[in-house]
Amino acid sequence: MAKRKIFRRRRNGDGSVVKRKDGRYQASRMFHGKRLYFYSWDEAECYRWLDELKVKEMQGMPITDSNATLEEYTCNYIERYCKPYVRPATLKNYQGYNENYIAASNIGRMKLCRIYADHIQDFVNELVEKGLSGKTIANIIAFLEAVFSQAVRSRLIFFNPCEGVRLPKKSTNERTLISEEEFERLLESAETQTMRTSISVLGEGLRIGELLALQWKDLKEIEGVKILSISKALKREYLFDDAAEKKSGSKTEVKVSDTKTDSSVRQVPVTQSVLAALDALKSEQQLIAQELGIQFMDEYFIVSSVSDIGFTYTTPDKFRADFAKCVKKAGLPKEVTPHALRKYTASILIRHGASPVAVAKLLGHSNCSTTLNYYSRENIKGTFEAVKLLENDIQAV
Repeated sequence: MAKRKIFRRRRNGDGSVVKRKDGRYQASRMFHGKRLYFYSWDEAECYRWLDELKVKEMQGMPITDSNATLEEYTCNYIERYCKPYVRPATLKNYQGYNENYIAASNIGRMKLCRIYADHIQDFVNELVEKGLSGKTIANIIAFLEAVFSQAVRSRLIFFNPCEGVRLPKKSTNERTLISEEEFERLLESAETQTMRTSISVLGEGLRIGELLALQWKDLKEIEGVKILSISKALKREYLFDDAAEKKSGSKTEVKVSDTKTDSSVRQVPVTQSVLAALDALKSEQQLIAQELGIQFMDEYFIVSSVSDIGFTYTTPDKFRADFAKCVKKAGLPKEVTPHALRKYTASILIRHGASPVAVAKLLGHSNCSTTLNYYSRENIKGTFEAVKLLENDIQAV
């Protein structure tokens, strides 16, 4: 005698779930006069589908809008909600997340309306197994969360499955927080006045792109105080061609563009030591201009590469390579990058009593959350030092 299917009847009109011979569960329900079916190995997932379908019917929502796969909807999201508004480099990152990770995973082929938190967690675990860093995984999931949030706003789904997903911890490389003694060693390792000045200016809290975009005319005096006016950044940006976007997306060019955020536009006070380094570099460049037989102009970049025709900007790639040589010569770990000097600036200021709000303004952070990360690290460091002092006192007794 054939085994009967498991059948759990719900209230009239709510649909039903049965177990098929192949072991899968089948959910079915009438929707706007048409019977719809859903299949899954998970019985609970079938009931969730029925509940969502019921809500859709009550709100008068069509079911067909959410039938796209996650990969398809993500492509549409990037084209409609990202491309007109984000920077080319950010757009390239989003496209990479979709092509390299979402589309390459089973989750990319799943229907948008059938993705739940468990699927997102499995996707996260998959990324961990691939060896991606905690920061990269967090960036991918943050992007996915934005994708699903838009789907919720568009009333295609009812909840964001990224909520409550557990992410791996971001690895915080504390070794990149250099000390004042190490900063001095880094300065001493610089073989040119240009690099010595660059390190000094980076120690004021500038980003590498902001440093490389500085021109001599940006060094100003306001009410007797010398400041650097930060209003632009030198960046390597991706080029896109609407006719062959994917093919040309790998092409880049270096150009001066807007700063990272509106908060990045700021005026940074110059210390006496940094001003002395800037004066020495300017004198050196004026002498070179005289030897080349060209007129020195305030429009020249402060961090310049010299050629027969004059002074031009230094690319971020070249500067990073030269900086890495200084790091190696100073005996510092290779993880110390130009960006590490921003962390150095923040930690020094907070250690000497500056408020996180003031430090955020100086560094050009759009909010205090990033600055507070340095604040918490300094507090932890201070706690360890206090405990060590207490331990020494106890031993002395």
